[in-house]
Amino acid sequence: MTISTREAINRGHNLLMVGFLAANAVGLIGMLFLEDEWIDRAEDMTVIGLAIAAVIWYRTKSHRFQYSFAPYGLLVAALAAKFAALAIEAGDLRALGDELLLVPPLIVMVIVSGYLLYRTRQTESLPDSGLVASQSKGWLH
Repeated sequence: MTISTREAINRGHNLLMVGFLAANAVGLIGMLFLEDEWIDRAEDMTVIGLAIAAVIWYRTKSHRFQYSFAPYGLLVAALAAKFAALAIEAGDLRALGDELLLVPPLIVMVIVSGYLLYRTRQTESLPDSGLVASQSKGWLH
C-alpha cells in the first residue's frame, strides 16, 4: 500500500501524540501499585484509559492517515487529569511525585502537537503531491 505525502505527515503527527500517551501509560502502570488511596489511583487509571483509547483509535480503520484532533484531544484530557490530580493531592507532598514528573512533559507535548496541527492545517486543502512510500507491515503501522 502506498501513501501520499500528506498521509505520511498525518501519520507521523498522530503517532507522535499516541506514542507519547502510550509511553506515559506504561510508566503509570507501575505507579498504580504504589499509590495508597483510590483517589490517587483514579487519575493514573484515567490517563491509562485515555492512552488505550488513543491506541485503539490509531489502530482502527485508516485514522492514522487522517488529519485529526482526536489524539490531541486525548492528550489535552490527560493533561487535565494530571492538573486535577495536582489540585486533589496538593496537601500530600508524597503523593505529588508522579504528577510533578509527568505534567511538564505533557505541557510541552500539548504545545508542540498544537503547533504542528496548526501549521499543517493548510496542507489538508492541497492536492496530493504523489505517492511517496510504501506502508510498512510493522505492528504499529
